[in-house]
Amino acid sequence: MDFCERRWYLCAVFSGALLMLTFYPFYLPLLFFVALLPLYLVAAAGVPKRLVFLSGFIAGGMVALEVSFLLVVQFHWLPATQFFVAAIQYGGVVAATLIYGTLFGLWALGVSVLRGRSMILNTLCAAALYVTIEHVAQFPVGGYYLMTLSHAGTALLPLMSLASVGGALFVSFIIAWANAALAEISLVRNTPSAVRIARPVGIVLAALVLLWAGNQWYLARIRGEAKSFSIATLQVASLAERTTAATNTDGTISFPQFDHYLAEVGLPAPDLVIYPDSIATGTVSEGYELLSSWITSRVPESSALTTWNNVKRGESVYTGFQFWGERGLIGEAQKESLVPFMDYTPNWARSIGLYSMPFDISVGKSAPVMVGGVSIGGLVCSEVHRASRARAEAASASIIVAIGSEAMFADGVASEFSVRAAQYRAVENDIPVVRAALLGPSAIINADGSIAAWMRQGQGGVLLGSVLVRPAHQTLYARFGNLPVTLFVAGILLLAWRARFLSKFPGRQV
Repeated sequence: MDFCERRWYLCAVFSGALLMLTFYPFYLPLLFFVALLPLYLVAAAGVPKRLVFLSGFIAGGMVALEVSFLLVVQFHWLPATQFFVAAIQYGGVVAATLIYGTLFGLWALGVSVLRGRSMILNTLCAAALYVTIEHVAQFPVGGYYLMTLSHAGTALLPLMSLASVGGALFVSFIIAWANAALAEISLVRNTPSAVRIARPVGIVLAALVLLWAGNQWYLARIRGEAKSFSIATLQVASLAERTTAATNTDGTISFPQFDHYLAEVGLPAPDLVIYPDSIATGTVSEGYELLSSWITSRVPESSALTTWNNVKRGESVYTGFQFWGERGLIGEAQKESLVPFMDYTPNWARSIGLYSMPFDISVGKSAPVMVGGVSIGGLVCSEVHRASRARAEAASASIIVAIGSEAMFADGVASEFSVRAAQYRAVENDIPVVRAALLGPSAIINADGSIAAWMRQGQGGVLLGSVLVRPAHQTLYARFGNLPVTLFVAGILLLAWRARFLSKFPGRQV
């Protein structure tokens, strides 16, 4: 404890280093259980409050600097948007470091300020504060918060399975609580106070085990009969291997790469064949009979084909993917949750000439599509990071197709994170999810979050796999969303504040 008080800055750097190893590109297993521990010890050591904040700022700033640098330096966008790209590349690293360093500093400061006499309440308070700042941290980056604690633990399926109770946020809460509990245990080891923390920690762990067992029993009750559903999706090794789109010569459409892809899929074809890219360059008019007929002619027998196109209806442009059967278009999934700059240019940015798009995407609508007797929902691009969108789709679907590219980044930093997000969308709703990305990585994910088939980035070919699908059903998280966890966190923070208030003013009544 004396070391943490005198050498608080070393603890901050150590915590920052552990966090860097916890997240992209390392994702070292189990480190997430101790990455916050040194920072918690500083907050508990009686260090002056300004230094506690600074220690959190150092740790959070270190990992934010690394992750944001890896993300934005290789950011590229559409031609004629150099001003926008320069703003992202030069301002993104500084902004991310300041914002997320500040959030981690506030977490450490909050742990210190609300610390009271109850060690178990201190640990729960630390976890509640952490998920609060993690939730806030999602907003500036549209869900691409690469320091999401729960997403570092996708290898631990029993832990991840609790997302079907309270979402990814609940898993982050458990991991943050484990950090705080280990820190409290280290503070009182070999002292009579060790029993004071060991007993309630054991009770919390037992409660988590019972919650896990009860949730497994509940899922077994609500699941219907399973059937196998097969999927194939294309992936190319690099942009250089991708033919831009089909060509139209005197009313004859030609796309040899697409035909080669379908031939590689083979016969009998899977239930669903995915081409996670556009057949045409730019936008397609709603009355695109020639292209529609050509795509329909390519649908494999007894199968369905999915393509991704921007469609213009009147003055509006929608982005999404279409499902084709042997008789034509059978349904589509349009993007409903739009991201500023990536899908449209905000008005304030237009006023200063900071354009990011040649045209704005409009808010679309989606409805489940029936393929081979199976109801399919869709998440378009960044919607895989929107848990609320996945809940809406899963309410009436047996499998979710999530097509995206993250082609604005040169490597797989964002795409790999999207696969982890897709794993959580699967667990949260107990539904298989297909993450199809033209440049990879791509994954066919079981309902428990495990990966049935995988193709890494930089590898080209056809990813084939099958999953068990069941009739639409609702997990506890699908029913209630983040509300129970939000109320739980608010209750903990209220109790911690009340306990702290009474300890400072023992004669007061609250």
